[in-house]
Amino acid sequence: MARGVPNAKKLIDLRGEAHCKTQMENFDHRRAMGDDVGAGWLGKACAEEKGFGFRKDFVSSEEREDRKSKLAARAAAVAAERRQAEESRRQAEITEEAMVEGYLKNIGSKRDLEAFQKEALAANKFTAEQYRRAKQSGGDASVYLEVAVKAYVLKKLAEESQVVNASA
Repeated sequence: MARGVPNAKKLIDLRGEAHCKTQMENFDHRRAMGDDVGAGWLGKACAEEKGFGFRKDFVSSEEREDRKSKLAARAAAVAAERRQAEESRRQAEITEEAMVEGYLKNIGSKRDLEAFQKEALAANKFTAEQYRRAKQSGGDASVYLEVAVKAYVLKKLAEESQVVNASA
C-alpha cells in the first residue's frame, strides 16, 4: 500500500487486503477528482471497519473490469453474428449461382440461349440500356448481360416455385 501510510502492513493484517485495496481505490479516485485527501485519510479509511464512503461517481476496479468484460463479450457476439450473416449470405450466393447455372444448362442450343438473353434484357429496361451503352462505347457489356440473365432466371425460378406451391 504505497500511498505514504506508515502502518500499512499492520492495517492490511487488521482489515484484510481486499478492504485496504478498496479504500486505496477510493483514495485514488478522490485525489483524481480534486478532493484534498492525504495519507492520513487513507490510513483512517483502512482502519475503519466499514471504511469511508465513496463519491457518487466512484466505480470500483471490479465494476470496471466487469463492464469491460461485458463490453468485450457483446463485441464478440456482434462479430460472431456478423460472421454468421456473411457466411449465410455467401452460402445463399453459392446456391443462387448453382441454381442459375443449372437453369441455363437446361436451355438447350446456343440459339435458344441467345433468345433467352434477349428476353432477359427485354425484361429489365435499365440493365438493357446499360448493356446497349456499354456495347456502343466498347465497354464490357457482358457484365450487364450477366446481371440481366441472372435476374431473369431467378424471376423464372420464383415463378415456377409459386406454380409448384399453388398446385401442392
